[in-house]
Amino acid sequence: MSRQVSQSLFTHISRCVLVMIFLITLFSSYCLIQDGMNDWIINQFAFVPHQLIYSESYRLVSYGFIHSDFSHLGMNMLWLLIFATPLARHFKCFSFIFIFFVGIIAGGAVFIGTKNSIILIGASAGVSACMGASLRFMLKPAYDLNGKIEIYRLTDGRFLQPSIIFLIMDIANAALLSNLDYNISWQSHVIGYVVGALLMELRWINHGALRRAKLTSAEERYDG
Repeated sequence: MSRQVSQSLFTHISRCVLVMIFLITLFSSYCLIQDGMNDWIINQFAFVPHQLIYSESYRLVSYGFIHSDFSHLGMNMLWLLIFATPLARHFKCFSFIFIFFVGIIAGGAVFIGTKNSIILIGASAGVSACMGASLRFMLKPAYDLNGKIEIYRLTDGRFLQPSIIFLIMDIANAALLSNLDYNISWQSHVIGYVVGALLMELRWINHGALRRAKLTSAEERYDG
């Protein structure tokens, strides 16, 4: 039974999450291996808040598809695989895609109006949104008689405790790496996380959006 559960999990990942990971990895890798084109790519696709004009609003999305190096790309894709999988597994694929891109847009929008010369790249805000959404149900999951998974309240300890840990670790990590001349946009991470968590309140996402009608006891043990 555990083998069947693993195959089912992989099927859900391959249909949704792996496609997103492939697209981001493909575009980011192409950008990283193009000698002499890095400046052009940054100028065309990165999000620079203080230079934003209406005709270039696409940058609020495109910046999520480029990364500073392969370690930056690999880390983001690993966390995306971990936290997007529950969304793709338990909810409609569109819910995952919606939360991911709204998180990216929100992570960039938080800097609109700033006068600092900030250049944003990376999918971290979208990954954080998936994390915030998944932590609304993935730790110690519970199901009703119809097999619908419980969405924790925002004040539930099962959500609040990991949220506090995430916020502290993210801000501390950004402060630590800043001393090594590696800038981390912790504001985008936090906004993405909060947005992802709040989007789970949407009725069309949290009501009747489960992919399976009823779970077996083996699958319940696997989820827990």
